[in-house]
Amino acid sequence: MSELIQKEWDYTKHAQFYSYRPNYAGDAIDVLVAWSKGAKRVADIGAGTGNLGIMLAARGLDVIEIEPNDAMREIGQERLKNAKWIKANGVQTTLSDKSVDWVTFGSSFNVLDRELALKEAYRILKDGGKIWLYFNKQELVCSMFYMPINESSLRKHNVMFNEIEVGALGPIMVSPKYVGNGLQNEMIQVLNKYCIDNNKKYIYTKVCSDNVYCLRNLIKNGYILKDEYENERGMNSALIKEL
Repeated sequence: MSELIQKEWDYTKHAQFYSYRPNYAGDAIDVLVAWSKGAKRVADIGAGTGNLGIMLAARGLDVIEIEPNDAMREIGQERLKNAKWIKANGVQTTLSDKSVDWVTFGSSFNVLDRELALKEAYRILKDGGKIWLYFNKQELVCSMFYMPINESSLRKHNVMFNEIEVGALGPIMVSPKYVGNGLQNEMIQVLNKYCIDNNKKYIYTKVCSDNVYCLRNLIKNGYILKDEYENERGMNSALIKEL
């Protein structure tokens, strides 16, 4: 795996340009920070030159930047000096068991062995920790977030299963300009497998009813509508899938 990262995915020649890439959506990060409910310590996997880490640190999070490429890391350390930078990769972070509240993959999950990366994320996450997969490419933006769920939230939307059996997708965000290139379907499959590997029997999510693209993807992937409700953002749908 280290050979794959060092050779096939060697970004050394591009490191100096990475700080000029299209940035992550601040509103999306704000929503996820609000949903993280007290998470403080974040492992940013495939940190690059710190684009995502800078935004997380600005929101008060204690950021650990995991980046295997020396050129990327050197630039990132200058841009984000108050973070801990580690030369490591997403399948061997060198972090201790149950040491972080949140694991983020900002446009980095696609270069990793995904099964090994999820196992490593599960190892370093504290109980109740969360995983965020974020793909960002100019106007093609899609984000999904794994999080635990409690029974009161499930009952509120007519789901009667034990919370121990249920994993949940947190805020599912898709840019209005997203044209569809399979990233969301891919993330749905990844998080489904993550739940199965961690002995979940069901996976639950909520999505804005106006987000027709996302609703179609979820239903196509076997999710069943359990409730429709209204809040300050408008009409929403609650869905669940048996794994």
